[in-house]
Amino acid sequence: MPPGYVQALDVCTGKRLWTSHTVPKPGELGHETWLDGSAEYSRNTNVWSGMTYDPELDYVYLPVTGATGEA
Repeated sequence: MPPGYVQALDVCTGKRLWTSHTVPKPGELGHETWLDGSAEYSRNTNVWSGMTYDPELDYVYLPVTGATGEA
């Protein structure tokens, strides 16, 4: 299954502005919270619904599916 990356693109140039990994890579914020190295084999955390932007907090909320994988 796809790994579940979310990307922001500049609407005028198409240039990629940022990429967020829904399962954090080593060294990224939150990677250490995945039990027993499960971030290494968990996938399928894709955004399947509309996203919501909160301009006051400058947050984007991403509804993702539950991670799948096996040890």
